[in-house]
Amino acid sequence: MRLRPLLVIGGLFAVIALAVVLSSCGGSSSSTSPGTGGGGGGSGPTFDLTFPATGTSRSFTFSTAGSWNYQCSPHGSCCGMTGTVVVNAGATDDSALVTVGPGNTLTFSPSTVTVKPGGIVRWVNASSATNHTATR
Repeated sequence: MRLRPLLVIGGLFAVIALAVVLSSCGGSSSSTSPGTGGGGGGSGPTFDLTFPATGTSRSFTFSTAGSWNYQCSPHGSCCGMTGTVVVNAGATDDSALVTVGPGNTLTFSPSTVTVKPGGIVRWVNASSATNHTATR
């Protein structure tokens, strides 16, 4: 795609392009940071959970020990909407709850949860936004 300047001010170009906006806001899940641990380095669990309405809930079972980073596809790269699931055999919790977009913020709360292997993490959309994801 060729970008064309819309305005030239003092030698600087102001360019507006949807491709640039999408790119800077993590328009694809390929920008998800890999997790570590679990014997697979960057491998590990993959999921792409969507939250099409306020109150939508999604769950995922984590069977492999490690530290697994995830993000919201549209808001992870540009806005820091990221989180981590730590799966540790010494953990006492077999489940965790993560709130998506509390108070219409671009966050997961808490941003890090810990469960034991076989533990279930449930995400609930508290935001009015309908485009949030939890993606790894």
